[in-house]
Amino acid sequence: MSRAPELVTLHVWRTSRGALPRALTRMAVDPRRLRALPGARFGKLLGTGTGIDFGPRDADLTRWAALTVWDSPAAANDFDDSSVGRAWARLARAQARIDLRPLTSRGEWSGQQPFGDPPGGRVTARCWR
Repeated sequence: MSRAPELVTLHVWRTSRGALPRALTRMAVDPRRLRALPGARFGKLLGTGTGIDFGPRDADLTRWAALTVWDSPAAANDFDDSSVGRAWARLARAQARIDLRPLTSRGEWSGQQPFGDPPGGRVTARCWR
């Protein structure tokens, strides 16, 4: 079993509809760059939807996210100054960062167990705008 990460961040960006071509370009270009950031163990760029179904009609083309597993809080704090963080900030009308600590995890994502074997514990959260 692998150790649980120090920190998982969820960055969420709201963009204008006019920024859609640039957001789609970021979704194509940034996954590898996100995973290559110093201190990043795992990273995924995500689209969002209404939650009604998982089809294309459900997609919200103005909200995008990055879920990243970090080796340390210091590495996570450098995200905003990274090329990926700066590119999304330029597109965003609004943004939020949510710091997470995995409590439990089961299964794999892209052939990995990004959240390791968390010890459980109490729920805490911090948010930045």
